[in-house]
Amino acid sequence: MVTKSYTQLRLKKVIALSHSASENTRFQNDHSIVYSYCAHRISYEWGNSWPMRSFICLLLSPKVTEYLASTQQGFQYELEEHSLPNAVRWVQPDKMHLTLRFFGNISSEQRRNISAQLGPIATKTALIPFAFGSLGAFPNLKRPNVIWAGIVLSDALLRLQSQVEKVTQRAGIRPDAKPFSPHITLGRLRKRQPIHAQRIVGQIVPKVRLEGVTKENVESKKTLEESIWLFRKMSFYTSQLTSSGPIYSTVASYSLSGSRG
Repeated sequence: MVTKSYTQLRLKKVIALSHSASENTRFQNDHSIVYSYCAHRISYEWGNSWPMRSFICLLLSPKVTEYLASTQQGFQYELEEHSLPNAVRWVQPDKMHLTLRFFGNISSEQRRNISAQLGPIATKTALIPFAFGSLGAFPNLKRPNVIWAGIVLSDALLRLQSQVEKVTQRAGIRPDAKPFSPHITLGRLRKRQPIHAQRIVGQIVPKVRLEGVTKENVESKKTLEESIWLFRKMSFYTSQLTSSGPIYSTVASYSLSGSRG
């Protein structure tokens, strides 16, 4: 439980940092960015000592993010053709990832516990070839909110996600009620979009295809070097939401270095 003195100290820290941040002109017109800047600084300086939104993910290579960025551009062209240029806020390529497990707020002790167990898993996991499926939307195409690129669920990917899930349960976190559905978020509809705009976005989704990589040609590769699409690294992040997008902080990163066999 947070004590009164701790809360007062934390508030004083926020005020002091907000004055520092406000001196910089890029923060002066956005109070939410000032607050997020302060929270980010405090979490860094105090060692992330309170519960924070956290997740474990697989990172993408520059070639993959470049490919997905071109997919976003194709989708954006379709939006502009329908006079909806600002309907979707696109995820920046450097923030694209495949989430293995999202936690919501978890304690620093749970983060340390999970982090210590992920290292041995990564050293025993080989690079994972993957294939794109199709574009989709949550919760559905009639009322889309999130636009994503689907990933074909391979045995290797499912095995890694299952191991991550076991680690989180050993840390005292309840099992995820949702089945694992591998995807990479590409964009989110901006708030208060009219129904007709949502309908048009839902109609565009199935028209934009992820070309060039299929399950069959990934599985037919004889060597890893022949496959462009590989998951090579797993990361554990904390996330702070801001009006300009999330700020990710790395808890730990792990290279997948196991032998393939």
